[in-house]
Amino acid sequence: MTKKDYELIAKIIKSETKLGEIVDEFGHITYEKRICPHDFMVILGIALKKENPKFDEFKFYKACRNENPESWERKYD
Repeated sequence: MTKKDYELIAKIIKSETKLGEIVDEFGHITYEKRICPHDFMVILGIALKKENPKFDEFKFYKACRNENPESWERKYD
């Protein structure tokens, strides 16, 4: 990766960081910064595609996706 790539990633992280509200069991509200992983992945894929037309964003999305744990699978008898 080049310095340009790192700067691109930093720019996306900065633009996609949102302030989230959390309410605890006592009703207290706190705020924290969050990034939606899905939005980040899509925007990064689009940005990398703009930088390099040969970049396959769909292959990138597939590589980023977590498979569901086996315990979530339905078992049919």
